[in-house]
Amino acid sequence: MAALGRDGQNRITDYAVEFYRTSTRELLFTLEAQKETEFRDRYGYDDTVLDDQGIRLLGSGDGWYVYLSVPQSAPADQFEDKSQELRYQRMYQDFLRLCDSQSWALTFAQGDDAVYPALPIPVEPGAETRAAFAQVLRNLTGSGILPDGTQLEPWALPADFSENSFAVADVDGDGKEELILYFVTSDTAGMQGAILGYDQDRAEVHIQLIGFPSMEFYENGAVKVLYSHNQIGGALWPYTLYTYQPQGDIYQPEAIVYSWEKRIRPTNDAGQPFPDQLDRSKTGVIYYVEPDGWDDSNPMDQEDYLTWEAEALEGSAQLTLPFVPLTEENIAALET
Repeated sequence: MAALGRDGQNRITDYAVEFYRTSTRELLFTLEAQKETEFRDRYGYDDTVLDDQGIRLLGSGDGWYVYLSVPQSAPADQFEDKSQELRYQRMYQDFLRLCDSQSWALTFAQGDDAVYPALPIPVEPGAETRAAFAQVLRNLTGSGILPDGTQLEPWALPADFSENSFAVADVDGDGKEELILYFVTSDTAGMQGAILGYDQDRAEVHIQLIGFPSMEFYENGAVKVLYSHNQIGGALWPYTLYTYQPQGDIYQPEAIVYSWEKRIRPTNDAGQPFPDQLDRSKTGVIYYVEPDGWDDSNPMDQEDYLTWEAEALEGSAQLTLPFVPLTEENIAALET
């Protein structure tokens, strides 16, 4: 077992996970955790030039830094685009959650010490449902038609669809399988995530939710859809929380959620200073839960935000879905 924790007994000097593009084996990015002293020895003390070195500092705590690095072969002016392109990578999101949690307990274990993910409750697969889902996937790979009906231009068709992914699971808790599709082989504006259900009475697939292909699913049926960009620069990546509505078999938006981090933005766009009086937890971050859009009308302390989140998610765990690459082999497996 290896761990990064608060006990001061760490025996490793750093930790890194490299991500490669499946089709070309191109190194996309590396997520690293390193002791602060060694990070500074390696990259210096001027954080304003980290981007030029292909480094994006994600967080720090207890003498450790967690950061993303992009290969030096990527032009410096493309670093932001490159990091945004990688937003849909689930491991990247896990590292961001590690930073947000401030627990700094990244642990790898086997046997009795292992922590196993929460999985969707298994349901009986329906042959008719899966055949319909397979047709949706083939409409994309064969004809370039996205689930919402968007027809991709010929120049926008990817040479390799396997960098996209899908999963079939009961994510809303209605006892039936849904199709979750992440189409990411596009520029950011063209990426699409979809949750699709099947109506057996009408014998048709219908859309439950369309959003950016960076979603978090929870045991109570709620879904967080993360935004493609974090223009605000807050510690919390902006998202919209959706709840499942069984009467229409759709998802309903409940609130846009984002944060304001004083370290990054001492003043807001209107020139108003960070409201220290609202930051009772003294984290340097306040949170917004806005049912009516980005109107900054409901600022709250971290403790209040965590209470709201726990109530909205009903204390449920985040689900790990069985995503597979979008290939004909995997599509055909749905029909067997």
